[in-house]
Amino acid sequence: MIRSNLYAILTLIFLTFFLCKVSGQQHVLKSEYLPENDTVLVVAPEENRPVEHVVYLLHGWNGNYRQWNKIANLQSLANHKNMLFVCPDGLNDSWYFNSVNGNDKIEYATFFVRDLIPFVDSVYTTHQKNRFIGGLSMGGYGAFYIYLKHPELFEAAISSSGAFDFSMPVMQNYGIDKRLGDYKKNKSLWHQMSMINLMKKADISQDHQFFIDCGTSDPFIKPNREVHNYLKKTPAKVHYLEMTGNHNANYWKKSLFIQLMLIQFI
Repeated sequence: MIRSNLYAILTLIFLTFFLCKVSGQQHVLKSEYLPENDTVLVVAPEENRPVEHVVYLLHGWNGNYRQWNKIANLQSLANHKNMLFVCPDGLNDSWYFNSVNGNDKIEYATFFVRDLIPFVDSVYTTHQKNRFIGGLSMGGYGAFYIYLKHPELFEAAISSSGAFDFSMPVMQNYGIDKRLGDYKKNKSLWHQMSMINLMKKADISQDHQFFIDCGTSDPFIKPNREVHNYLKKTPAKVHYLEMTGNHNANYWKKSLFIQLMLIQFI
C-alpha cells in the first residue's frame, strides 16, 4: 500500500512537471567560432527570485535547442526547482567539440566557453559554483567533453544515454566525419576521441563529479558501463544509474527528473 501510494504521488508530480505550459526566452548568438548563428533557449523561474542552479542542457544528434523543452516542461521545472535552464543549439551534429580533421571548421567547445557562458552570466544572475552541464546522447558526450576540458567552470557533468564510443560501427552514421575526417582514414583519431580514451588522458581529481545514467535496453549501455567502471578507479565522485528504458524521449523524461533531484542534494 505504501509503495502504491508513493508511486501515485511521484506519478502526479511527474505529470505536473511535464504536461504544463512551456515557455522561455530565445537568444540568437553570433560567434566567430561558428559558421552560423546559434539559437539558445533560456528558461528562468517566472517569479523574480535568486536562481539556485544553472543547468546547461545539450540536445542529441539531429536535434536542436528546442529538444529538451519538447521532452520536458522546463518552465514548470524552473519554477518548482528554482533553476535556470540553458539550451543551446548544437548545429545538428557538431558533437560539441572543435573540428580536428574534418571539412566543417566548427569550434563549438570554444564558442561554449568564450561566448555562451559569458553571455548567460551577463544577462542572468548566475553563480559558478551552481553551474552544471548535461545532455542526452550526443549531448551527453558533449557535456563530458566540455567538462573534461574546463572542470573549473562547472560543479558537475551529467550524461543520459551518452554516445561515448566512436569505434562503434553505428557511429559512422552521425556526422562525426565532418569533425574528424573519414573513419577508415582516421581510425586512430576517432578512437582517441572516444570518451573513455579522453578520460584516460585527463587529470581527473576528487574535485570532478559525474552523473551517468543509461537505459538497460539502450544500444549505448556497454560504453556507458565502461566509462562508469573507469571513473570508479579515479578519485572523482561518480553517480551511476541504470533504469529500464531505451534510447528515446520517454527514457530521457525519467532521467531528467532524477538528475535534477540529484543536483538539489549535492
